[in-house]
Formats: sequence, C-alpha cells, structure tokens
Amino acid sequence: MTEGSEMADVMQKMVETVDEVALHTAECVTWTVEHGNCKGCRTQLGCSKVVHLMGIQMIPLTYHPKDYDDFARMNTRIQELITMCMEAKTPEEVKAIPTF
Repeated sequence: MTEGSEMADVMQKMVETVDEVALHTAECVTWTVEHGNCKGCRTQLGCSKVVHLMGIQMIPLTYHPKDYDDFARMNTRIQELITMCMEAKTPEEVKAIPTF
C-alpha cells in the first residue's frame, strides 16, 4: 500500500464517522457509469469530503512557511479547514472550502 492510499484510507475512516462514503466501490462505479458524475448520489457528500480533505492535507507540500510562527499559523489554518469540511452539510459547502 502506498502512502497516498493510506492517507486516503485515514480520511475515509474519519469522514465515515459522520457521513457515508462509497469511493471506489461497485456502487460508486455503477453510479458514475449511469450518471456520468457524482451529482445526486446518496454518498456524494461523504465522498466529496474525503477528496477535499486530501487536498487540504496537500497544503504543506505547496506552501513554504517563512518562519516558525508562519508554520504554526499554517497548521492552525489546516485544522480550521478540516473542521469546516467535516461540518459541511452539502457538497457545495465542501467545494467552497479553500485548499490553498
């Protein structure tokens, strides 16, 4: 198992505590083939949270803090974004959360 897929598994388990997730399942594949996208799927919210959380976790890879205080602010902001994502009630709310 690769590091990225392990992170995705952790994110999925975290989201599954509040929303149902069906990423990469037969249900997911069937829905996508039949509808062409995730819109309207019963697990759209949970799956969008997992994907968005993965983006949030990538922030430290693209942002280079100027000093320790900046590093601490970045980590605080990442935690705020994670909380916002977990508390979102619609896929549109999730999509509005920045990942940069």
